Amino acid sequence: MFGKWKAGPGRAFFDAISKVVGKIYLIAEDLGVITEDVVQLKKSIGAHGMAVLQFAALTILICHIIMSKIKLYILGLMIMIRPLAGGKI
Repeated sequence: MFGKWKAGPGRAFFDAISKVVGKIYLIAEDLGVITEDVVQLKKSIGAHGMAVLQFAALTILICHIIMSKIKLYILGLMIMIRPLAGGKI
């Protein structure tokens, strides 16, 4: 919160690790906003990505409830309008 971003060693860090221990397999965890330079670094070192879906279940439930209410509202409008349109809707 009170810190600041500093550039890290980038690819040189991962190359140094690989030189000492051999081939390494990495998974880069996406915890938020990822800048293009980080995306390029991830690609250059062959790291696989993983997005953290902390509130995914709740978000899906909320979307489902909202869509259900929209569908019910539209259905209600169609039922109310149908007699006015001569039953052709």
